[in-house]
Amino acid sequence: MKTRIIIILLAVMAVSASAQTVTFFSPEFEWGVKQHLGLEENDEVLQSQTDTITSIDLSGLGITDLRDVVYLPMVKELDLSRNGITNTFPLTVLDSLQLLDLSGNELESINPLVFCNADKMTVLVANNYISDFSFMFSPTHCQFTLMGTGLQLVKDAPYLDLYHFYCDVNDRGNAVVVYRGYTNLENPVLECNRKRVAAELDGASHTVNVPGWPSEPKMVTLSCGELGDTTWVLPPKSMRLAAGASFEILTGLPENYRIGMALALHGEVTVDSTTLTYTAPVDLEMDTIQISYYEGWQLRGFTEYRMINADMVMSGDVDGDGRVSVDDLTALIDYLLTGKSDDLNLSNADCYVDGKVNIDDLTELIDYLLNGRW
Repeated sequence: MKTRIIIILLAVMAVSASAQTVTFFSPEFEWGVKQHLGLEENDEVLQSQTDTITSIDLSGLGITDLRDVVYLPMVKELDLSRNGITNTFPLTVLDSLQLLDLSGNELESINPLVFCNADKMTVLVANNYISDFSFMFSPTHCQFTLMGTGLQLVKDAPYLDLYHFYCDVNDRGNAVVVYRGYTNLENPVLECNRKRVAAELDGASHTVNVPGWPSEPKMVTLSCGELGDTTWVLPPKSMRLAAGASFEILTGLPENYRIGMALALHGEVTVDSTTLTYTAPVDLEMDTIQISYYEGWQLRGFTEYRMINADMVMSGDVDGDGRVSVDDLTALIDYLLTGKSDDLNLSNADCYVDGKVNIDDLTELIDYLLNGRW
C-alpha cells in the first residue's frame, strides 16, 4: 500500500511539472521561444514544451538577460548571435550544449563558460570585445573549440552602420538616396559616389544626392573615410500597358539579392527571385507596385514601379514616367529645339490642349511647376 502511494505521488508530481507554465525574465527571449514553438504572442509556454527543444535560433532579438536558458535543459545548438549579451554565466547550467553562437554581442569576457558541465562545446565569438581568452585554454571539464577569436572589436573604434536605402526624387527633381544609419563619429562626412555631404546619423532619415540621375539599377557607395557601405538603388520607373494585361518586370538586382515584399495597390503581383510579374486590373488608370529588397537577411532598399494605362493622357508628363517634374520641362524644351520625339509622349506634351505642341505648352508647364495648377 505504501509503495502504491509513493508511485501515485511521483506520477502526480510528474504531471504537475510537465503542465507548469514558464514565467520568463526576458520578453525578447520569451518571444524567440514562442516563435520557435509556433505560438502566438499571448499563448502560455509550458515547461514540457521547452524541455523538447534541442536546437533554437534566438539571434537578433535584442536579448540581454540569459536567465531564461534554464528552461532549455536539452538544448544542444543555441544561436544567440547579434543580441546585446554581456554576461555568459547563466549558460553554465546547460549540460547538453554542443554548439553556441555568441558572435556580434557586447561581450568583454567569456570566462564563466569554463564552469560549464557540458563535455565538449564549439563557441563562435567573432565581433565581440574580448581581449583575453587565456581562461579557455586552462584545464577544464569542458573541451572548448573557439571560432572567431581574432575577429574582436575595440570599444572606442569609429563605426558607421548604414541601412534602409532607397532611391527617390526630391522636390526639385534631383535624384537622392534616402538612408538611415548610426555612427559614433562626431562630425561624419558621407561620400556618395564622390559627392561629399555632412550628416548626423542618429537613426533619422537623411538624403545624399546621386550624381547623374540613374535610370537603371546602379551600385551606390556611401562612405566615411575607410568605413562605409554599398547598396544597389533601383530608381522608380513608370511603365505603360493595357488594362488587364500582364507584364514582366526585370528589376536588375544581382543574384545575391532577393525581393522581400512586393505589393500592388490595385493589381496583382508575384515574385520569382528578382523578377516581378504584374497583372493590371481591367479598369486600370494608374497603379503603384512597392517592393523591398534584401542582401541575405539585411534590408538593402525600397523602390516602386508606376503602371499607367497606355491609353491615358496625363497632361505635362512629357517623358511618360507617371509624374510631372522638371524632367518633363527639360524634355519639352529639347523637343521644341530639336524636333526629336523619341520616347516622348506628345499627347501629354499638349498642356495647352489645342492639338499642337509649341511654346504655349511650355508656358503652361512652367506655370504648373511654379504654382501647382493648370
